[in-house]
Amino acid sequence: MSLKVILGEKRYTVQRDFGGMERDGITEVLSDVAVLQNGNVCVLLRGRPAIRIFSPDGEARGSIDIPEITDGHGITPDGEHLFIVDRDGHRVLLIDLEGNVLNEIGTPGIPSWRQPFNHPTAIARSSRQNLYITDGYGNARVHRFSPNGELLNSWGDLGSDDGEFQCPHGVTILPDDTIVVGDRDNNRLQLFSPDGSFRSSWYGFWRPMGVASTPDGNILVSDQSPALFLISPDGVCIGRCRPANNWPHGVAVSKDGFIYLAEMNPTSIVQMIPQ
Repeated sequence: MSLKVILGEKRYTVQRDFGGMERDGITEVLSDVAVLQNGNVCVLLRGRPAIRIFSPDGEARGSIDIPEITDGHGITPDGEHLFIVDRDGHRVLLIDLEGNVLNEIGTPGIPSWRQPFNHPTAIARSSRQNLYITDGYGNARVHRFSPNGELLNSWGDLGSDDGEFQCPHGVTILPDDTIVVGDRDNNRLQLFSPDGSFRSSWYGFWRPMGVASTPDGNILVSDQSPALFLISPDGVCIGRCRPANNWPHGVAVSKDGFIYLAEMNPTSIVQMIPQ
């Protein structure tokens, strides 16, 4: 019998091991997942090839080898291109689907204290085309860049007060350009204005890992319970379920409402099919 879950008002059929990576014995750690405009699913591995691509039905559609990446941690679509956050390479790359590097932010292999980057984690683009990058494992900061990669400002420090972080691990942006940061080791989300002014904190999670915005403006949050939360734009939990077996590190949603979770151990993708 297939697993069914409910998240908010919607029910889903859960397909664990979408794409068959666990079945095929893939042992590289799976960091993140992204959905392209055509519905194809890109998964980021901490190994080579760095990216595997699957159709919405789970059929293999190829891979992308990016030798420049040291330790891929986050993947985010940007049109038909992909942002790759290279955590231990201390940089962010923009690549095309052939693996060509189109742009780079940060100095490869060179960490910086309080400046970009010191083990960054995730990236999101706002409606104004600015880039927001969480610099989570070293700096505990968020950096805002212009569309052409110029650093505009940074905020955050190590701690647990408003606007401070232990590990800013994920980031997404709401339709009104509110910045939502998963402050993993403080067990919360923090919300900021586009310029970084603190707005509020939301609790009720245990080490939130991935955050993503849904097509209807809600927020998906995966945590280490393991659980998947659906949160309204005003911070109300409107759904919670357990589609994954272990630690869903990344989460993504397609334009037609399919949800994907990246599980680290064992390496596996969970697909949630709306009913």
